[in-house]
Amino acid sequence: MKLQLDQAAEFKIKIMESQSALKKELEKVKMEKQDALEEKDEYNEMAETLEMAEVKAETLQLELDQAKERIEELTEDL
Repeated sequence: MKLQLDQAAEFKIKIMESQSALKKELEKVKMEKQDALEEKDEYNEMAETLEMAEVKAETLQLELDQAKERIEELTEDL
């Protein structure tokens, strides 16, 4: 009977150690998930900024082309 109690106590200790290790691992995974979500948000923000910059660059290129045409017209008029 004492042997069974000792074995049960050892088993309980092992289970508790295992539970503690699993809790630590779970917290680690939760932190990694949170980091990944934050990085995803940052990536999305950068992608949106890049898209806006591309649109702005296209607009500026069109304005530049129009200005060049206007300069050509004015030069011809002179």
